[in-house]
Amino acid sequence: MGQRPLLPCAYGGMTAFSISSLMYVSAILIVVASGMGFSREKELFTEHWGYATLLDYSLSVVFVALYFTFNGIYHGTLRRSLFVIASVVIFGHIVTMAYLCYLVFEHRSLRDALIVWNTNPDGEARGEMKRKNPLTWIIAGVAFVLFLYFLYVCVRALQVESLGIGWEKTKRNPWILLTFINNLIGLVFVVSYILISEQATFYAVPWILALVVGGNGVSMLYIVHKMLNNTGASPLEAMLTQNPRDGFLR
Repeated sequence: MGQRPLLPCAYGGMTAFSISSLMYVSAILIVVASGMGFSREKELFTEHWGYATLLDYSLSVVFVALYFTFNGIYHGTLRRSLFVIASVVIFGHIVTMAYLCYLVFEHRSLRDALIVWNTNPDGEARGEMKRKNPLTWIIAGVAFVLFLYFLYVCVRALQVESLGIGWEKTKRNPWILLTFINNLIGLVFVVSYILISEQATFYAVPWILALVVGGNGVSMLYIVHKMLNNTGASPLEAMLTQNPRDGFLR
């Protein structure tokens, strides 16, 4: 029996990967052409908006790592997932996009690549909340603390200099610019996950708009949303199951 044909969104994923690759390679060429090497990399820690950009990127890696870990556990490919996570840490979100394309080709659609269950794993009716695993509460708590820390860093940066000044400094420092572009590439994965995870676009759009405006601090809030609002008891079920259609406001 032949493989199922690729769905249209799969071709969209390949296009996104191609664009992401072009952005990433262009950013690396900018760093190389600047001739700065690692001389200004420390500004990622010393500049307020540079550090906010680095933290934004780090939170996106946390989101990706959490998802790939649970995906690997369920499919029995944890070692492969851990290798991918390590590669993301070293090489950036271009690896995230490459692995997402691989998963889409493996499962033949974006939805099947990212989500396992559209109902409860044990067949319970949608909306019947189960008692949460303690690990679910721990993950939700850590994600919320990371969101608060990101909010604090951004507020502190705004107190020192405006966002416009921060952007001008970002453009002048290739390392901060590379990290920012890395963020944009990682954003494609998070947006794809939210679109598939929510049963209705109506619920996905506010999250995506908040993510674009507020950065990956919002992705940490989305983890809290997934952990506490999903019918699954374990964090694995929560990450790999679509959310209830009615969301928090039941």
